[in-house]
Amino acid sequence: MSVKKFHSSIFNRDKILNIFELAKNDFRSKYAGSVLGVLWAFIYPCLTVVLYWFVFQVALKSKTDDNVPYVLWLVSALVPYLFFCDGLGGCASALTDYSYLVKKVRFDVSVLPAVRLISAFFIHAVFILLLLVTALAFGYFPKIGNVWLIYYVLSESIFLLVLGYLLSALTVFFKDIKNIISVLTQIGYWLTPLFWSSDSLTPWIRNLIFIINPVSYISEGFRNAVLYGGTPVVWYTIYFWGLVIVLDCSAKFIFGRCRSSFSDYI
Repeated sequence: MSVKKFHSSIFNRDKILNIFELAKNDFRSKYAGSVLGVLWAFIYPCLTVVLYWFVFQVALKSKTDDNVPYVLWLVSALVPYLFFCDGLGGCASALTDYSYLVKKVRFDVSVLPAVRLISAFFIHAVFILLLLVTALAFGYFPKIGNVWLIYYVLSESIFLLVLGYLLSALTVFFKDIKNIISVLTQIGYWLTPLFWSSDSLTPWIRNLIFIINPVSYISEGFRNAVLYGGTPVVWYTIYFWGLVIVLDCSAKFIFGRCRSSFSDYI
């Protein structure tokens, strides 16, 4: 599939409307039949934050170097990581979970990873709003540098979409991909500077962590944008987008070559 055809299969008005409609249905279906419904999407992350706050701030007396409230410091990096985990898992299983649509001759399967990403983004948008309200409550008033938050939201969404196309195609043929993703996201919980500051590491270890774990670019960027209004680090921004371009080319090639075989292996 050519680059032009690949993009045109996603980015036209009718398909965008269909994607949003499918995303709303996907979002509702996750909580269909449960008493609390969509509240379950907030209960677990909120309980997780409260637990971490108690363990690290109340019990262990953890503090930040610049006296930022620890719970705010933690949540500002945790919000994008939770979106990454939710979005990555959902996008990777998009084709297998919607196998009945993949088997339809006339259905454009290229929209499915985007559907899953938008479905996950509904919750992410609410958490971003709660994060900003929490920052305001702690006295972190809006500043010009906060605009960089928009950049990081778009960067993470693009990164997830590219990974989604790549992994959703691979998951059709290698079912272990879902388990690998689960393991890697758990490891990433501790290799991403969520609970600890990257400034505590020696420069070469810090750079190594950022290279092998590009999610650090997003989580650190969120934190810097919300709390300090900081700008992205130039060298890591170049590395991050270079990686995205490489993954994008790989995703287009693999998804395009395997597309005709999806229905045979699902």
